[in-house]
Amino acid sequence: MDSKILLAVIGSTLIGALLIVSLIVSGREASFYIDHPGIYVLNVPRFDGVNRDFSNLRMLESGKDIPFWVESFDEKSAKVWIRLKKPGKVSITTTNRMYRGRGVEVFPVFDDFSDGLKFWRLKNDLPQTVKFKRMPKTRKCMRLSVKDGHLLLENGRPFGKCRVEFERDLLKTTKIRLRASGRFEIIFSGRDSGSFVLENPFDKRGWEARFIVRGKTVGKVNLKPLNGWFFIKLSKGKVYLGDRLLNLGRFSPKRLSLSVGTPGRVEIDYVYSLNDYREVSFGK
Repeated sequence: MDSKILLAVIGSTLIGALLIVSLIVSGREASFYIDHPGIYVLNVPRFDGVNRDFSNLRMLESGKDIPFWVESFDEKSAKVWIRLKKPGKVSITTTNRMYRGRGVEVFPVFDDFSDGLKFWRLKNDLPQTVKFKRMPKTRKCMRLSVKDGHLLLENGRPFGKCRVEFERDLLKTTKIRLRASGRFEIIFSGRDSGSFVLENPFDKRGWEARFIVRGKTVGKVNLKPLNGWFFIKLSKGKVYLGDRLLNLGRFSPKRLSLSVGTPGRVEIDYVYSLNDYREVSFGK
């Protein structure tokens, strides 16, 4: 039988965007109290009954289900986002349902491809003139597919010919998790005639990150190819590749587009974007 606990918050302190609260863990449940509505990211410790991948979590606010989404996990904890509409007690427990959560209910901008290609479209950059009347239709420029919750882009034409665009405006903080190989180009267009470009135009010769303002490169970093999954994060004007800060200048994203050359492949796990959020740190 699951043990029950009473909420007993020793105290809470708000320091900038970091909220420090007391976490009460007992048996198959953990709980804490938040007195401000908003979007929060939690580092949820592993407790009795939780699955290895935290896929059986259930988040409750004053006894009612609240939106959440599990971004990542390891052997000790999981990174979980929640949206609170009002202050109250938040309980973390488990359920028989296998469920990562619904990020679309947490973030103002989110896509994990659970609804197919709802927010993406192909765009052909070649001028539609008589000279190009025999050019294949836009949908053949790149091979797009959704598999196991991931978007796959592969076997595209050379850069500048065809790209896929995310049809949602990005906010102050944006993160995209992906893996890439071969020839590719990832572009974040800014709000002030700037853009951040990550590309590998020469296959295995390495990657290049550039910050471009009004058509001129004002910052550039050469990078070694990354193996496996990694993320690009733009937050507070800064750009991160994985956990590495790229010193390219301040940047505010607005649009996201991708192009894949031949050979080339990009696989995307998720994209989310938001303005303000708080991080919860659990004290003893």
